[in-house]
Amino acid sequence: MAPGDADPRGNARRHTRPGERTDVTLKPLITTLMLSLCLAACGGGSSTGAPSSGLDAQDLHYVAMGDSYSSGHGTEPKPDMAQCSRTEYSYAKLWADRHGVRDFTFVACQGATTANVLTQAQTDQSETRPQLEALSPRTNMVTITIGGNDTGFADIARACAESEINNRDTPACMQRILGVQQIVDGAVLLPDNTTFSSHLLRTYQAIRQKLSPDARIYVLGYPQIYYLPPGDNAIGPATRQMVDGLMISMNREIRTAAETAGVTYVDVDRYFAGHGAGAANPNAQWINDIDFRDIHVSLHPNIAGHAQGDLPALEAATGG
Repeated sequence: MAPGDADPRGNARRHTRPGERTDVTLKPLITTLMLSLCLAACGGGSSTGAPSSGLDAQDLHYVAMGDSYSSGHGTEPKPDMAQCSRTEYSYAKLWADRHGVRDFTFVACQGATTANVLTQAQTDQSETRPQLEALSPRTNMVTITIGGNDTGFADIARACAESEINNRDTPACMQRILGVQQIVDGAVLLPDNTTFSSHLLRTYQAIRQKLSPDARIYVLGYPQIYYLPPGDNAIGPATRQMVDGLMISMNREIRTAAETAGVTYVDVDRYFAGHGAGAANPNAQWINDIDFRDIHVSLHPNIAGHAQGDLPALEAATGG
């Protein structure tokens, strides 16, 4: 689909090319990092990130890790799913291009689980090693979204397609959402008999342990899918409320694990609010609807979502 083409439903998509290179420097990032060190040393401020003595603006080695929400899956109508669906529209690539980093290693891959970050290569995606092996002692910046595929969230698009398209609730959809919710809450264990939160924590800790204390690690949360106003009787099917509630719960666990591991959690919700799937104005819709004809990119941020949702959230976190 070329920029400005209609989506499969005939709605115009906002496909302007984001992330053009600008004269933005990393000075704000350096200032933020030095401030974080001072706050930690003085006993004040937030402990969501590791302290830093500052990064050399000309020596930023950035590794973008994670799943489809980091690879850019959802920004193209027919992604290359044999090559991790990495696209130039990913917030990670946009950030790297904007700031002119020394080097940028892009290992985020659609379908990735925490196991694919830690120990298992995604051979079906032509990957030969787990994502963790992309890190080196010189890596001083990492971004990641991860965890959704551990819970089976991707199956919701298939289970809820009928509910989405026909604007009504279906038992199969609601039951699937409830099953994922129980995993996120820890009421149901994952196949290795551990909790979802423990998967997150050991992943962030493993990344932290591979890097120097000065390296910055940014864990992005997932956007809600619909951003429905609570208490509004005109919000649509109950399944949409359940999906948003699920994403809120998932982000709660991600934030808690990130803070425990000493890495920075990046909240994207306030940037995506008002731009969820099913928005009245297609040009303001930053998350793809469920679509039978393109089920794989359903419920993922589109080009505008990465450029106007995730990217500004990361810029705010890095002081960019």
